Amino acid sequence: MPNLNFLRRIANYVGRTCLFAVVWLVSALTVQAVDTHYVSMPGGYGTNDTAGGYTNWEGAATQIQWAVDAAVAGDTVLVTNGIYNLTNQIVVTNSITLQSMNGRDFTFINGNYPAYSNRCLFWSNKNAIVDGFTISNGYFVNDSPGGVIMYGGTLQNCNICKNFGTYGGGVRMMDYPVNTMKNVIYNCIINSNRGGYYGGAGYSQSAGGGTSGYISNCVISYNTATIAGSPGGLSLSAEKIYDSEISYNTGTIGGIYAGWYGTITRCKIIGNSGTTCGGVSLTAGYYLDNGGLNSCLIYNNHATTGAGGVVIAWTPYVGYQYLRNLTIVSNSTDSSTNAGGIYFYGTTGRTTNALYNSIVYFNLSGGTYSNVYNNGISNIIVRYSCIGMTNEALLPSTDISNVIYVNPLLIDLPAANCRLSSISPCINAGMFESWMTAGVDLDYRIRIRYGIVDLGAYEFIRSGSMYGFR
Repeated sequence: MPNLNFLRRIANYVGRTCLFAVVWLVSALTVQAVDTHYVSMPGGYGTNDTAGGYTNWEGAATQIQWAVDAAVAGDTVLVTNGIYNLTNQIVVTNSITLQSMNGRDFTFINGNYPAYSNRCLFWSNKNAIVDGFTISNGYFVNDSPGGVIMYGGTLQNCNICKNFGTYGGGVRMMDYPVNTMKNVIYNCIINSNRGGYYGGAGYSQSAGGGTSGYISNCVISYNTATIAGSPGGLSLSAEKIYDSEISYNTGTIGGIYAGWYGTITRCKIIGNSGTTCGGVSLTAGYYLDNGGLNSCLIYNNHATTGAGGVVIAWTPYVGYQYLRNLTIVSNSTDSSTNAGGIYFYGTTGRTTNALYNSIVYFNLSGGTYSNVYNNGISNIIVRYSCIGMTNEALLPSTDISNVIYVNPLLIDLPAANCRLSSISPCINAGMFESWMTAGVDLDYRIRIRYGIVDLGAYEFIRSGSMYGFR
């Protein structure tokens, strides 16, 4: 006779096991499930199916904020073509993706200024992604820009334009608490914004922070800063910018203000205008050892009282501020006591400013030293560069070696083709550094092509075909 108690125990065990498996499967499916929430223009095919969460086109929301509010972590809010006029800023608090269906040329978030005074977009989640919008006509009167404020996350494939603010214009990146927010701006156009402390984009972080986030493959142009001492294009601190163009911005500093670990790599800084600096001001520099200003073209920037191209300060911090493989040409200043190219300045400090493998030529000023001016700093190092000057312009610094003072023979300076011609004395005239082994130039080509690095932002490439014979 079978043991009924044993059979009951087996049945109970199997039942509990099956129930656990069902519960686990349902839970797993619940965790893994993500939704897409749809947005269409008012008057379109959306019926604002609030109960259904706008999870199909027939029930699409007609306001972006409604679909954002319905989305949870991992969801996507997909917005179809149209101009979405705001009466309040869009607020994102979850780790969602807010994405246009067909890109920034077809989908517009309009802050609706002057009818309304509100920022266009705010998000506080460090994993949020905003992708593919034109964001414009935002206005904000407090401590943030009219366009976008982001606490971490990614802004990509967007056009941030014609936004206004008393503090900033286009985008403000926040890292608070310090070193907890990684801000990424990728493949964006930031243009024609106007703000107080910066025009295009600005980064906010407490002093002494680390290196958080980056800007890449962007064009930051035609922005304006209105408060004294501020940059028209970009205020950079702890962030990195690379493979981007900063052009035709205006402010006290025209292009970029950088410091506190900020690094600028493979950028074109062109046509900016300011009073104290036209192109790049490294006036709060700190430990720029790992990048500094590297492989950039600084061209045709203008200042009225300061340096046209680059201002670099002598700061109280111990360390090196590097300027590597730069082409600094055709910049100008109206000042008779400054330089069109590079101005080294400061009254006290411990920083060592190092200029390596660079071209500083064809710059203009209203005074004696058009390319380089040093106002009395002794710890400046210049190595393997081509400079339109004599050593006296760098005094009292005497740590100068392998500098050539002849025409670099660029291909077409008026047309901004600042690559080296085949007879340039800057070919194979540089100094090797370890980063060059895997490094690339401003054209994103390998940094050392023929055994010795070239001077400037571009490596020379021989034209024509090459044949081998045995």
